[in-house]
Amino acid sequence: MSKALKPPTYNTNIEPIGVDLVITTIQYALVGLTWLNQSLGRVYPKIVDGKTEPWIYKDDAEYYRAYPNDTLESFSCIYAHDDEQPDKEIYQTRSVSIIIWVNLQKLGIQTPSTEMLKREVWRVLRDLDCVLSFTVTKDQTTSGTTAIYPGFDVSGLEDRYNTYPYGAFRVECVTKFADLCY
Repeated sequence: MSKALKPPTYNTNIEPIGVDLVITTIQYALVGLTWLNQSLGRVYPKIVDGKTEPWIYKDDAEYYRAYPNDTLESFSCIYAHDDEQPDKEIYQTRSVSIIIWVNLQKLGIQTPSTEMLKREVWRVLRDLDCVLSFTVTKDQTTSGTTAIYPGFDVSGLEDRYNTYPYGAFRVECVTKFADLCY
């Protein structure tokens, strides 16, 4: 049985910059989705038994797997991949993936579908100045869970989370942020 995910605590004394500011902006925008229980923050790669797995920072150098479990009806996390690319003199671009996991039976929405939820996430992201474009959207029904967590080994994810009532998708987008020296 999966351990309960607990929302991470953040060090509010540190001001996010660069891609971390983009991730924080997206994270707080997603909180406005009524069906999304937790927007958990940034995914980091962690080597476990020789495999690279997706983990989320909690606090005090503590991490936990970014996998679904029975305690959350829905959650999001964000993975920054690829390298930053310069754009003009003071800007950088970087691809990020917004990963969503839901238990469709527990959302309290009449006839929920991952397609409907994707559309709502796209609407939120389109309103953000830091999101330049969408590059791809994947879901676990057509591409498997490896498409949800690109570049990660997801063999530790329980099989029951790969089928109904659980749904997952990933929206990849290109983001832009200022790279200013102060």
